[in-house]
Order: sequence, then structure tokens, then C-alpha cells
Amino acid sequence: MNTLTETGIGSERLRVLMVTPFHGDGGGVGSVSKELTNKLLEREVEVDVFHWWPNFNDPALIDARRGRMALESVDELLAMGRNYDLMHFQSSAYSDRVNGGLSKILARYQVPIIYTIHSLASYHGQIMNNVNDMRLNVQDQEEMMHQAARVILLTDDLVDIALKHHPHHEQRFVVTPNGTNLPSDSFDLRTEVTRLTHLFNPDGTSRILLYVGRISTEKGIYELIEAFPEIKRLQPDCKLVVAGNKPDDPNVKKIKRALTKSGLIEQRDFDFAGWVDGQTKAALYELAEFVIMPSYYEHMPLTALEAMARRKPVIISDIASLRLTFHMDQPEQCCVWPIKQIKDAKAVVEAVDAAFSSPEQVAQVVERAHAKILQRYNWDAVVDHCLALYHEQLPPERVQELHWMANERAERRDAAHQSQLRDSAQMLQQAEQASAVGQHALAFDLLQDAKESAPDLPAQSMVSAAMARLGQHEIARLRSALAEKLCDPDLLARMQLVAECYREAMCERSNESSEEGSLAAIEVSVLMPLFLRENQASEGLRYLREAVDSVMQQSFAKPFQLIIIDDRSEIDVSGFLVQNYPDMLREIVQEDGEVLYHCAPNALMARKSIKLILKADNSGNDVTPRNLGILDALLSGSRYLTHCDSDDRRPPGFLQTSYDYLQAHPDTDFLHGRHVCIDERGKPQVNSKIDPWYNYARSVAFGIDQKDAANEGKSKRNTLAEVEWLDKENWVHGGTIMYRSNVVWRVGLEHLAPTVRYGADHIYWKNISRVASMDYLSTILTENRWHSGSMSQGGR
Repeated sequence: MNTLTETGIGSERLRVLMVTPFHGDGGGVGSVSKELTNKLLEREVEVDVFHWWPNFNDPALIDARRGRMALESVDELLAMGRNYDLMHFQSSAYSDRVNGGLSKILARYQVPIIYTIHSLASYHGQIMNNVNDMRLNVQDQEEMMHQAARVILLTDDLVDIALKHHPHHEQRFVVTPNGTNLPSDSFDLRTEVTRLTHLFNPDGTSRILLYVGRISTEKGIYELIEAFPEIKRLQPDCKLVVAGNKPDDPNVKKIKRALTKSGLIEQRDFDFAGWVDGQTKAALYELAEFVIMPSYYEHMPLTALEAMARRKPVIISDIASLRLTFHMDQPEQCCVWPIKQIKDAKAVVEAVDAAFSSPEQVAQVVERAHAKILQRYNWDAVVDHCLALYHEQLPPERVQELHWMANERAERRDAAHQSQLRDSAQMLQQAEQASAVGQHALAFDLLQDAKESAPDLPAQSMVSAAMARLGQHEIARLRSALAEKLCDPDLLARMQLVAECYREAMCERSNESSEEGSLAAIEVSVLMPLFLRENQASEGLRYLREAVDSVMQQSFAKPFQLIIIDDRSEIDVSGFLVQNYPDMLREIVQEDGEVLYHCAPNALMARKSIKLILKADNSGNDVTPRNLGILDALLSGSRYLTHCDSDDRRPPGFLQTSYDYLQAHPDTDFLHGRHVCIDERGKPQVNSKIDPWYNYARSVAFGIDQKDAANEGKSKRNTLAEVEWLDKENWVHGGTIMYRSNVVWRVGLEHLAPTVRYGADHIYWKNISRVASMDYLSTILTENRWHSGSMSQGGR
């Protein structure tokens, strides 16, 4: 047995004491210390956090296993008898000058020290012209530098700056940047995006310029406020949202007075989001079009990294500490949009106006920034560098011990993994045997167990092929069973599971044969068949523009696409889209797949895009082109489908409302809701021909009077009685629907909406009701236009 472990000096894992005045709080230092701690714990490092800011908060020890333990003083920590391999200080706040007990800590733990400087005091004093005020802070940092084996600076630029002020510590300086987490999606985040959209951009027309930070002079907020009236004049759609002010901050009133004195109106032109964190901050980034940081100085701003990770362009001051890091002096490599001069409102105006007016250049900046995040400025990369730095400071025998222990753990994990792979391979073989004798349901379950047991099972293509084959058999069996037991909840649940697995398997097989993968996975596809006559070109294009705008301006947090299927129109739809939607039109293809137009994906297309499919011949109905769109959406991997006619409009929150409902109700497959009729001019149409029927159907079928405001937002599952009534009468308004795309596989491609002139939608809903659950939501989900050219009025 290793001598170090026998004597209790060492341990099986690297042990680190993180010393910080903030942990998860206090802005940048708190975020960095917590994220770094969490990542080290993921790498099997034992980390204790000594959380204390002398004279400002009470000391505590944060143990990953035992939680937070309050301490009476630093002496209580020192008496605990815990041993560490090294200490990582996140501040110089522990000098004896401020009663931090640094000498006691160093005497007790005679191990190497890593010291991260989050704000170089000498640099601060230089920029803010308060060198004398920063004298003691510089002294404290000097003391910590002298004690440290390595001093971490956050950018290469800062090393050059630090050398001017602390040249005798040159050998200690090393660069380890801050990082950020790659964004992840969740229902809570989407809900928060919806809430903030209603607060800050309810009509979806504003281009949000987001400021996140303290309301303090060095952040450049006052130059931004001075600049904003002129920005608003040049970019009328721009709206400023300020986040980071704490409650009752007197500076907020000062800023509001300055903006309103310039004729700007709160909520319309600007808003204050207050102190934000967690999901709220993440949602604000999603809502923003640009993030602005007109700072006098920064070290490695987390706000910039968080925005870059979410593909949001960052407008930031061209400052010495970040110039080389963000390549501000190299336009072809620059990953931010620079403000050329600090402390200058005019420079802020010029930078913002140029950014808002340069979508192609901004898109390139965004992609370069995101690449930087993936390469270097993420917490996984940062912790790799930290671990290498830690090991460099340890005695060779301790490094050897840690490697030996890590290898032992890796061997145990590998043995367990190999066992999982053997079990999965055996289940895959059993599934093939069961399928060979017609036991497809058993085979499917075995295949599911195999995937869950070892997600990285070799020969995934074979698994996908088997899953697709077995899924098809099981879907057919369940379709027959549901024909005998309509709306049976157990059968519906089984059908949903099988159909979703089948959809995923088909997508995996499609992706293997596809060379494209440049866009984020499409979450929702909006299908819009159209046929425009030459003698109605002006009216038809006006309606189409309103329909497309209503879809593409949706306040929706996930990637979505509009698939327009042109059923051999008599006018040039392609030219219309190229001219009016150049930043969102991704592709124009022939019905046979020939690509006529393709645009390299930009940052905007990562969130929303348009695809046009041109049919070779006119179908004489709107169902044939819609079916073509459905098949294309399935191949794209879209999880949800919805339909929109080319003369209708969708309310701003339609996609998010419908999507959120289906996400919150995983047992619901198909959602439909209320409509409102509009006339040729887009005005609400009172007492249209279809309103009495739908009012009656919803009241009788679902017991929800949609005219009663108290029923707004209420929902109802369609039971057997309603589904049987659907056989006779159509009570689903096709403009309000959203459904899981795997429903198409349940219905069967051969049973898609038939290509009849009238009533095809009704037949499709009936087919869906046989294999999927359907819910009604008493919320307006479409604006149905009535005009002389519509099918409902006797047109095509």
C-alpha cells in the first residue's frame, strides 16, 4: 500500500481547499468559484470550500458530501484536522491587514498555493485614475502573489498589463480564462422566455439590446444611457433592457429620468429587469438580439462568454485586457463587435448602429465567438487546464499515487461497462430471435432494454435498423388493437412509446445518409401549402406576407422552420421569398429533391428558417402539397408539426403556447384550440359562418363555453364520446393544431390526409383520433381569414 495513504497524509483523490469570499453569489468571483468547484467534483477531485469575506460575512466550510457548515472563526477550520494537496485562492481578501488570517492559514496548510486574480488592482487604479485609493488592494495582491506558486490571470493581454506593474512575478504568471456552460434547454427555461417575452417584447417587433451588469460608472452604463436616444432614432425597433440593478438602486431612478427626459417611454423603449440569475438570466439572453458591454475595463467577462455560448453577438469596448483575446484588432478573426473608444457615448452609438445594420458580418462574428467557446472558453476546457496546473505543483510521488488510484478506478469502471455491453449484445441477439418467430412486442422491449443498458452500444446503425423494423410491426399491431379498444389509455401510452422510438430510429438512419448537419435540430415544423393565381397576385402575396411574418415573428425559444410547399403557383413565389426573407430563406428545392437555392446557415437560421418546396404539377387540392411537407419535416427530425394556410395568421405566442402545453402534458399527442376569424383587411370578423358551429361543438363536446372569459386557458381531454362524435362531425379547427410528428407514423404514411377537395382535414383528424390522444385548449391559436378566394368561400 502506498506510504502516503497509510499515514493519512494523502487520499485516493486529489484534495483541494478552495478559498473564496463568494461562492455562487457576488457576481463573477462567486460564479467562477462555484462552477470550478462543481467541475472539479465531476472529475473526482475532493474539494472543500472555505467561504469567507473578512469583516463582511461569516466563515463557513462547504463540503460536497456534508453541505454547508458554519464556523465560529478561521481557527475552527484550522483545528479540523483536514489535509489538502493544495489551496486555490480566489481573492486577496485574506491578508492579515484585513483580519483574514492569511499567515495562520499558510502555517497550518503548508501546501502549494494557486491564486486567481479576478480584478488586477493596479490595472483598475490606472483606468479609473484612483491609484492612491487602490494602494492597499495592490499591496494585498502583491502579498498573495509572493506566496503563490502560480498566479492565474484571465487573458494573455492581462499578462502584458500585469508585467508593467508586477514585473518581478513574471515566472508565476499563467493564463487560465474563465469559462461558461454550454446552454441547455428545459421546459422551465421556455416558460421563463415566454414570461419575459410578454413583459419586454409582447408584440414580437422589438430588437432587444441587453445590458447585464452593475449600475456603476466603470461598466459604461451612463455612456450607454446618453447614447440610447440617438440609437433609438437610428434604429426605431431597438429596445434597451437593463438587468443587474439591485432593488431600490437609486441609480435606476436617475437613469429613468434621463431617458424619459429624452422623450423615451418605459416599457415601449426601455425596461429594467432587476437583479437576474439562473433561468431568468438565461431567458433574457434568449430574448436579446444583442448584448452590450460599454465597460471601461474588464478582465474576462462572464456576461460576454454566456452571450457567446447562446450565439448572441456581444458589443463590447475595445479595451487593452481583451483586445488580443477577442481579436479586436483583426477584423477577419474578431469574435465581438467592438466599441472603438471607452467613455464615449458617440462611439457607443456608432457601434450599435453598425451592428444592427450589418446582419451578415454580425452572423460571422457570432459563429467565430461560438467556436471560441467550444474550443477554449467552456468549463470543461478550463478545468482541464486547472488540473494540469494543480498536478505541476505536487510532489512527484503524490502525482504518481493519484495516477495509480485513477487507473484503478478507471479499470473498475471499464469492467462494469464491458459487462453492460455484453448484456446489451445478448439482449440484441434475443430481440432478433424473438422477432424471427413473430414476437415483435417482446423483441421491441428487449431492444429498448439493450439501448438503456448501454447507450453507446457498438453498431448503432444495426440497432436503428432493427428498431425501425420492429417498431413498424409493433405500430401495426397496436393500430389493430386500438381499433378494437378505442382511446384505451394503456394502448395509447404503448403506441406513443413505440412510435417515438421508431421516429428516432428513422431519424438516425436518415442522418447517417445525410451530409447536412449544419443547423440545430428542428423542434417544430410549420407546414404551409399554397397556390397563388395570377389574377389574384397582389392580394395573394399580401396575405402570404402576413402569414409568413406571423410565423417567423413567433416568440419561440426553440429552433423551428417554416416549410412552404408551392403547388405550381401562377406567380413567382421563389422570387418573392428571396427578396423579402433573405436572412431566413435556407433552401429552395424541387419536388424531386433537386436543390435550386441554398444559403449557408447563419445565426438567425439556427433559430428559425424557411424552406420552399416547388411541386412540378398542380394538385388541385391543398392536401397533396401538405403531405409532401409532412414527409420533409419527418426527414428533418422535427418533433412537432403544425399547419398554417397561406392566407391565415398565427398569434405571436401560438408556437410557444402549444409547445409548452404538449411538453407539460407528455400523454397528449395532438392539441387543438380556438380560432378567431378575420376579414380581407385582417380585422376581426364578428359572426362568421363557421363561428356558431364551433361555439356549439366546443360547448357541447367539451363542456367549455369559449365565450366565457373564465374558461380562458382551460383544457379538456377528448374522451371516447367526443372521438365517436368526431366520426360524424368535425369539431377540430385545422388552423389551431400542433401534434407530435410520431403521430404520422402511427397513422401510417398510407393513411395521411386523402387528396380530396373538401373534408380531407376531417378524415385526417379521424385517423389520428384512432391512434393518439387529443386535447382541446380554450385559447385562440389562429386567425382564420375569410375572403372570396378561400376554399371555404368556394375558391381553390
